[in-house]
Amino acid sequence: MTLDRFRNLFPQRKAIIGMLHLSGNQPVERALEELAIYEVEGLAGVIVENYHSNQHTLEIALATIKQR
Repeated sequence: MTLDRFRNLFPQRKAIIGMLHLSGNQPVERALEELAIYEVEGLAGVIVENYHSNQHTLEIALATIKQR
């Protein structure tokens, strides 16, 4: 990715990207709660971390996030 393309994608001076964690008893719900906080705070994007969960949970989380 070129710097110009990055700047077009993230026009703010410093793009802050948050981490969504798929962990705990309700990992998808937790990730959506974190996402809501990041949206309010104006973060430019998110990365989904799946260290504590499984592929099925990751697929559900990504599909749910995409629908938002």
